[in-house]
Amino acid sequence: NQWIPENDLMKEAPKLLANFKKKLKQEKVFKWNPDWADLCRIIGKKVTMPPKRPGAGRGRGSGYVPNRCVEWCVKWKGLGYEHCTWEPGDTDALIS
Repeated sequence: NQWIPENDLMKEAPKLLANFKKKLKQEKVFKWNPDWADLCRIIGKKVTMPPKRPGAGRGRGSGYVPNRCVEWCVKWKGLGYEHCTWEPGDTDALIS
């Protein structure tokens, strides 16, 4: 996925952009709510192993990383429980 500027989209897919703008005027497209980026509560926690580096074995100097990663199940403000996500422990929303 990548962000495409509107000018580029107008050149590549003008009909798609026109349809989107038409739906936006009819309010059939959801607008972003900044509250959705705010943490409401933490639902759960899981501990996982970090990904190994390519070619990693278990020997010393092989790239094996013994540390564990913590992920948190987060409920976001203004969204239902079906929209909860697993977030790494170092996510900005969890740190602040």
